[in-house]
Amino acid sequence: MKTTPSKQTSASEDRLVKDHPIATPKEDLFGVSSFATALAKSLTEMSPEEGLVISVEGPWGAGKSSAIALALREVMLTELTRGGSRTREELEALNPDELDDIWEDDAARSTHIVSFNPWYFSGQENLVRAFFSELASALGVQPEGKLTRLFGAVADYLPSVSAFAGGALSLATGGIAAAAAGTGAGRALGEGAQQALARDTSLEKAKRDLDKALREANQRIIVVIDDIDRLLPGEMRAIFSLLKSLGDLPNIFYVIAFDDSVVRKALKKKKIDTDFLEKIVQVSLKLPPPWRAELRTLLFSRLDAVIGDESPADQQRWQTMFNTAIDPFLKTPRDVFRLSNTLQVIWPNVVGDVDFTDLVALTTLQLFEPDVYGRLRDEIELLTDAEAASNYMDDKEIGKRYAPEKAANPAAAAEALARLFPKLARAWNKFISSDNYLKMREQRRICTAEYCRNYFLFGRDARRLSRVEIELLIKAEKPATLLQETIDRLAAKEGPATKPVATFLEQLAEAVSSKPVLSEGFLNALLDLSDELIRRQDIETRLFIYDNGSRLTDILNAGFEPHKHTERMKLLNVLLTHPTALTLPSDFVDRLVHQRGMYGGELHISEEANLFSDVELAQAVNAISLRFRKAADDGTLWDTPVPMRLIWRWQRWNADEVQDWFVAKQGDPELALRLGAALPTVSVTSTSKGQHVYKKFDRGWIEKFISVDTLFEQLKAMAEAAGPHSKEAEILRELEEAEENARRPPHERSR
Repeated sequence: MKTTPSKQTSASEDRLVKDHPIATPKEDLFGVSSFATALAKSLTEMSPEEGLVISVEGPWGAGKSSAIALALREVMLTELTRGGSRTREELEALNPDELDDIWEDDAARSTHIVSFNPWYFSGQENLVRAFFSELASALGVQPEGKLTRLFGAVADYLPSVSAFAGGALSLATGGIAAAAAGTGAGRALGEGAQQALARDTSLEKAKRDLDKALREANQRIIVVIDDIDRLLPGEMRAIFSLLKSLGDLPNIFYVIAFDDSVVRKALKKKKIDTDFLEKIVQVSLKLPPPWRAELRTLLFSRLDAVIGDESPADQQRWQTMFNTAIDPFLKTPRDVFRLSNTLQVIWPNVVGDVDFTDLVALTTLQLFEPDVYGRLRDEIELLTDAEAASNYMDDKEIGKRYAPEKAANPAAAAEALARLFPKLARAWNKFISSDNYLKMREQRRICTAEYCRNYFLFGRDARRLSRVEIELLIKAEKPATLLQETIDRLAAKEGPATKPVATFLEQLAEAVSSKPVLSEGFLNALLDLSDELIRRQDIETRLFIYDNGSRLTDILNAGFEPHKHTERMKLLNVLLTHPTALTLPSDFVDRLVHQRGMYGGELHISEEANLFSDVELAQAVNAISLRFRKAADDGTLWDTPVPMRLIWRWQRWNADEVQDWFVAKQGDPELALRLGAALPTVSVTSTSKGQHVYKKFDRGWIEKFISVDTLFEQLKAMAEAAGPHSKEAEILRELEEAEENARRPPHERSR
């Protein structure tokens, strides 16, 4: 089942359609051939002794260019048939290029077609001369022949495009004297006109000579000027002024095409009377609009070709959506082709991952209501029925926020939004559907948090996860695997200027800060991966070193805050008892005690404003200190990402215990190697050449517990015994280099 009852799809319907005029009646889907035939009959049978200007009017995309193309084809068929060398049937069997070639090669024909494209000369001063050059070329006259000279003589008298645009309209009837009476007319005259003025020659005489020559030539000239409505207002005025000046030349038909409403609006900006066009255009033809049924048939055939064997998940919903929210926007063939072409590009990339009905409706908004679509794209999470998104604002607030009052078609836009998003339907008191959320998920609807992002894959920043995606990750029943997969996927996208994992961690902190969504399950998953993330570092400088350790601590600080105290205590217990993670729990607790001024910290906040009481924090410190001692004794301390950070923190909380431990380990070669490898710490300096990451070693606090000189001597002895390429030698070299870096100025430090 497809978008319409089964029908045979032509081979060409599965291709992108270019916005070009049709060339033959076989391509006519909207019945403009009869209009074109009538126009062609007028062009071939009427005798315009004083010239004639015919307009073909219709909105953009309605088929004006196609109608004119078919009319010119009919003119060529009629004139070539009159020549008698070929039958009409033979000519009709030719393709457009073959017919054009025969037309150009027929030297005996007395009808000539000139397609004048004024936008080729946009903003140039040679518009008038270019126009006459095109006429002369179409007539096949010699460059130095009589008609060419007469065309040039008239061109010399006519003002340039800038003068036309500025208002020099009197030349056609008032001659040079009348033109000179106008303000600035002298400036409007070209060099040729000034010379002619000196010779006491008039524009009227030049036009009379050209008029006579055109009558004697007995040639029918059809001049086509298309897409006038796409010119700038001043350029439009110049073209119409040119027609006003030359429209009475004999044996010349002017066929001009434009959107009447666009042209009148543009001329109004130039303060030109509304009857200006009526004085120029003798015959005004309104292109008949396509029947709605024809537009629908075209769209359905195109959509059937796009989706192949797929069908809308809910046929009734598709029909209702189309009638109320899609069809009202489709007014011209161009509208249909824009929609179907866009869908043809998108569909192969999202088939199976989006709902067809929702995709067509959303794409319709994208093309015809870009402001409405833009807000959806930027704030899609607010419109999903996910529990997390529902907490941002109530339905009435959301309904007011998304009411499409300024849309081009407010009623149709509102129908689309209400049928796409049940939340808006509720806010606007519209009964749309009773589908449950599970069914909408199964259909991959845009209103579901799980699948809404699929609709914006072409527009969303690939370096960031959507808000809904992050919230789903946080709320997953088994977040550990999903979190690991997400980090692995983002790590694979890392580049020289991007840190997608770091960005993801910062987004996590944002997501857990306003709602109590940090669960024990997600906290455990985060702790499982914390050492791996801290080792990644992802260092940035923000007046201080900001790495993944800081980002993870920010997540915990932000995630604990929205919870009530009882829930915070449960989370704290998870943190303190995690079987492997030690660095992140100690980082978090150390931040809390430091900002309370405990254990040598600086007081920043009151006890009431802190996440935990001072007593609870002291208990947490004791719990982690016990884990420090255990990890130091069994050697797992050295497996942590930054062992010296933990030892430094341990001595700040319980210096005596650390002293006892070092005394007990004195002379231990394994301790010497472990310390030698761990003492260099990463530091960052910003210089004029950029960010400089290096390792340094300051003896500082560690000398309270060990003799650094003795450590160096011990390492040197071990390195000499093991050889210059040994692990011991490498540890010694790095420690010596790190200590030297601490003494050097920033630009001399080695990495």
